[in-house]
Amino acid sequence: MKLLFYMFLLLVSSNIFSQNNESRKEKLKAMKVAFITEKLDLSSDEAQKFWPIYNEFDKAREGLMKERKSLMKSGKDETIVLSDKEAELLADNFVKYELAEAKLMEDYHAKFKKVLSPQKLIKLYQSERQFKNHLLRQLGEGKGNQMHGRHNASEFEE
Repeated sequence: MKLLFYMFLLLVSSNIFSQNNESRKEKLKAMKVAFITEKLDLSSDEAQKFWPIYNEFDKAREGLMKERKSLMKSGKDETIVLSDKEAELLADNFVKYELAEAKLMEDYHAKFKKVLSPQKLIKLYQSERQFKNHLLRQLGEGKGNQMHGRHNASEFEE
């Protein structure tokens, strides 16, 4: 059953990079939910308590990433020369967003602890990292094109 799940996940993920941005985001979210669900093996009761908290966390984290990305774009244009004051402000804001993300993680860690066992909490953090690493490897291998070669469940492991 797990092999079938991973094959499905790989098939869907190989097509995601050819989709439009909004469609891609939705498919990635669905893949992530399926992957985390599989890894955590949540009971019905755990799932009812966990997913609203996780979705809230993910939305807040996404908001922070959008803000940081927007901020960093302003310093990325090589044709614009920043004054020392502007560069300092940009660097300070980058650190501010990193700290805000760490604080968000700390806050939600406490919330997750209320609904997940310590073992499942560790699995959550590991599965998020595994999913992200898988997507990064896929991008590196395929450069947005169809994946080549054989793939199996071990790809999600580090």
